[in-house]
Amino acid sequence: MNGTQLLGGLFGAGTAIGSLLILKGLRPAVERKPAAPSRCASIAASLSPRRLTGQKARVAACAAGASGLATWTGWPAIAVIGFLALWHLPRVLGPDRVSRHAIELSDAVATFAEMLRDTLSAAAGLQQAVMAAAPLAPRPITTPCMRLAEQIDEGTPLAQAVATWADQVADRHADVVAGCLIIASRRQSGNTAAVLNSVAASAREQASIRRRAVASQAKPRTSVRVTICVVLALFGMLLFGDAQFMAPYDSLRGQIVLAVASGLFGVALRWMDKILHPDPEPRVLTHLVVIATSRQEVAAW
Repeated sequence: MNGTQLLGGLFGAGTAIGSLLILKGLRPAVERKPAAPSRCASIAASLSPRRLTGQKARVAACAAGASGLATWTGWPAIAVIGFLALWHLPRVLGPDRVSRHAIELSDAVATFAEMLRDTLSAAAGLQQAVMAAAPLAPRPITTPCMRLAEQIDEGTPLAQAVATWADQVADRHADVVAGCLIIASRRQSGNTAAVLNSVAASAREQASIRRRAVASQAKPRTSVRVTICVVLALFGMLLFGDAQFMAPYDSLRGQIVLAVASGLFGVALRWMDKILHPDPEPRVLTHLVVIATSRQEVAAW
């Protein structure tokens, strides 16, 4: 390794760090909630400073790997390419944790709704039913349910505590359960158990549909992983085993070609990732706290 390669590696590492600093400097002072974020916006959001702050170890590992590649090859472009690859590849090559969490969350909300239904059917009051079911909630929603019980025990109105619980769970079926409990606390309806039963059945069906979808994606997911591994293995063999073959990339034109080719591969990779990881279903009832704290009457079912 000569001085030129070392200088190029240091320049590449500085480019990667500078890109992170630029992203941090471009963070807007006032956050706006977009109606329909584009794909470019979702990619930028994945590298936003707010998300990177809580993952310092991961950022450091990716930066170290990118700096090592840049130092070895002397290519400034490989620093940015390596950082982005090390950041996104574990999501594509690893297990589908997002879908698994969504399935577990739907099942947990369904179980909690069934527990509330059974407790209410035993002629218990609404607040007593929530206090009895919260400590027995399934694991994905254990913490929000425990916080719900603490708020009620501290004297927080049931409607406000349930609305806060729905925001913590962040699931559309949990929003329906919360809305049902808010209406029941305001109007003392006798049909609450039946509504909770319907919500539980809907959550179970949603989890079943997602399970079938994940099972049907097993073969395409394996094909994507094999393709990525073959491409990376071939590139690594040429990069570390045949320096003469990769020599044309030492020039400025070679760096541009490398950046363009890597960008096209990254776009295809992102496309496949979007197919295998669909966006979660949006929440509809997102202003329950406002309804819970207002004095306006709500309609019963």
